[in-house]
Amino acid sequence: MTTPNASPTLSVCIPAYNRLGYFREALRSVLDVPAATASRLEVVVSDDSTQGTMEEAWRVELAAADHGQGWQGLSAYHRNTPPLGMAGNWNRCVELARGRYVLILHDDDFLLPHGPAAILRALDHLERPPAVVLFGVELVDALGRPRRRQVVRHRRYLPPPVALARLLSNSSFVRFPGMVVARTAYQSVPPFDEVVGEVADVLMWMRLAANYGMYLGTAITAAYRVHQGALTTAMWREETLRSAARLFDDEAVRRLLRADEIRRLQGRWMSQFVLAGAWRRLRAGDPSGALETLRLFDCPPMAATAVPTLRSAGRRALEASARAQLRSHMAPAGTNQCELSKRAR
Repeated sequence: MTTPNASPTLSVCIPAYNRLGYFREALRSVLDVPAATASRLEVVVSDDSTQGTMEEAWRVELAAADHGQGWQGLSAYHRNTPPLGMAGNWNRCVELARGRYVLILHDDDFLLPHGPAAILRALDHLERPPAVVLFGVELVDALGRPRRRQVVRHRRYLPPPVALARLLSNSSFVRFPGMVVARTAYQSVPPFDEVVGEVADVLMWMRLAANYGMYLGTAITAAYRVHQGALTTAMWREETLRSAARLFDDEAVRRLLRADEIRRLQGRWMSQFVLAGAWRRLRAGDPSGALETLRLFDCPPMAATAVPTLRSAGRRALEASARAQLRSHMAPAGTNQCELSKRAR
């Protein structure tokens, strides 16, 4: 039996919330590693569930790990009473972690078979281990079937201004299970902000990028699940856009980027965000919902930004497609929903 390292290299933290089946799959994806890898890992569950708890499943899976020999690494389970909410649960994960690095793995995502080992290899072989590492992810459907990959071709370090500009030019640049962050880096910036709602993760990535830059790894380490249970109209509303607009006035952004560049990036990020929501609603066979989402382009937070020409063309194309669906009364098959909606409950 391998003795767990008292100071593990990586803490994989699962913020659980009422999804037992997905939770067990996420947990198994961490536990199903060789003993040598397990000795460098910690698995942490912060349980925000309101419909029972995940504790029994947690104990069963830990006992069954390593072909019934039991989990060889460190572990911790914590029940939040009362529930902390989305951002609060993420913060509790960071508080409970003991590893040098922290990976927050949502309970409906999972690590790929060689993901933990690939992360550890990358951290071992970097001459100066960075504070923030973004790995590639595989987007999968509700059944875990691959749909597409999001990965960089060449590993490289992005200094703070470049990392921040990349992050703010693409609303899907960071997928949560691909982020591996030094625990000291999390502790050096304000916690996930519970006030800004669905964009709390974006604000955290902005602050980390502004302070530390970002290293891009080429390994694909995790699966990011896009599924019917993640769909919510709450993500695409004027209030969310107001919160997103405030992010671009954050001190971390104003310190590194020029005012004209900030406004340009704001227009790109927010318009891409709206188009992504409309597209996913259209793919889900909800043309009325797609048109409703596209009307966000006319709300005050969007009116204050310069919407790129390409985004305007995208809006017109999606509106035409939605109206055509309404006329034909034919909804396309498919259950893929906007992955961004997983930030909201």
